Amino acid sequence: RRQEAIDCYEQVLSRFGDAKEVSLREQVAMALNSIGFDLLLESKRAWSDEDLRTRGLVAAEARFSRAREQDPNDYFVLGNLAYVNFLSGRRELVSEMLQRAFELGGEELYKETIKDSEKNTVPEDAEFRVLVEKVWAEMQAQKS
Repeated sequence: RRQEAIDCYEQVLSRFGDAKEVSLREQVAMALNSIGFDLLLESKRAWSDEDLRTRGLVAAEARFSRAREQDPNDYFVLGNLAYVNFLSGRRELVSEMLQRAFELGGEELYKETIKDSEKNTVPEDAEFRVLVEKVWAEMQAQKS
């Protein structure tokens, strides 16, 4: 039912993509984030094909970026943006992005980020989980 879900998200975008109301912008961000995450997973499934992987990651990042424009405080979007940057090899800002996302989303986002990295696993996921654990541990230590 993956295609049905994508079609539904696309309908949300076509009907409400230009809405100014905050509640509608949040729904648009959620739809974009969902499409982006599906594209990210598709890229991971095609990991051995560099061209497909790259095109999928670029498309996913574009959706996450548009979602962030709609709702800058959506921590799931920011976490996914960090993840796609990591998988794309642009790792210089990933720690900061994860820290900001975890500040907004707390333990819920931390746990979901770990779970997400375990879907359609690629070699880079192990390194990403190490980074996620490090950022989370540092944040918890600062609270003590």
